[in-house]
Amino acid sequence: MSLKTIHRIFFGFGGEEDLYLPYMELWKKALPEYEIKMWNATNLPLDLNPWTRKMTEIQDGVFLSDFFRWWVCREYGGIYLDADIEIYDARKFNSLVEDLEISKEYDAFIGIEAESGGYTSHSFGTKKNSDLAHYMCSLYEKLDVLSIARKKYLIAPKINELYFWEKNIGQKGFISPKDPIIQGRVKIYPIDYFSPLAYGVSPSLDYLSARTCLAHHCVSSWVDDTSVFIGWSKIAKKNLKQKRPKLVHDYIQEQKGILPSIKRMIKKVCKWCINVIFIPKNSRRREYFRKFLYAMVDL
Repeated sequence: MSLKTIHRIFFGFGGEEDLYLPYMELWKKALPEYEIKMWNATNLPLDLNPWTRKMTEIQDGVFLSDFFRWWVCREYGGIYLDADIEIYDARKFNSLVEDLEISKEYDAFIGIEAESGGYTSHSFGTKKNSDLAHYMCSLYEKLDVLSIARKKYLIAPKINELYFWEKNIGQKGFISPKDPIIQGRVKIYPIDYFSPLAYGVSPSLDYLSARTCLAHHCVSSWVDDTSVFIGWSKIAKKNLKQKRPKLVHDYIQEQKGILPSIKRMIKKVCKWCINVIFIPKNSRRREYFRKFLYAMVDL
């Protein structure tokens, strides 16, 4: 069974412009043998369940897509990519897809989005009717009115952890392997495969490696002016308005020279101090700090 179909979802409620088409044109050049299937309000069953009906009513295409990305993969199989994904190494990525096609050990693959937790809802592949796709669809199908009202907490990368948590995999469902690993019939790829860009005040190539296949540019159309992510979202959206999208190659060029090297060294030292001295991973201090940050976001 061929899985060489890339599913792309864009609703464009209210006449919203699809700013991400340049990325899709790059997909066509990088993976000419793949079919790109476009999904929108004209060919998706928007009345499927309470979640899809409510998100359609309030015209929230981002959270509506959170469900339908899993639904199309459950129904048809294939690859889902967010519209702002760059195919960095087509040959390597194609080999991952072909490995999934022939594998009897796993029915889906996904990556790590961030060291702090979360799987790549922006990039994954599944066979038709995979356990992972079925489970993710069922989560949205079971949401009640209260859950829908608090949708800002239903962040897709974190929800993905529930699949592994129910199978007693990792710490609260999250693992961050150094090498690809199969858990719960899902092959999990390390952060450098699909998420080489780290986002802080500005994006940086913290995780680029010889294994990198994709790059998520994280335009984050779902953030608003109150979000803690608004800073780098504005940077990514500004990059979209250039003659072509900013790509990994551009970041590589920017990081050459003495000053960028010094900045990277300072960042690594600060990161080490935070993770080892001030708020070590898996410590009570780190958990208190996380709770404090969540409380500040809610203010």
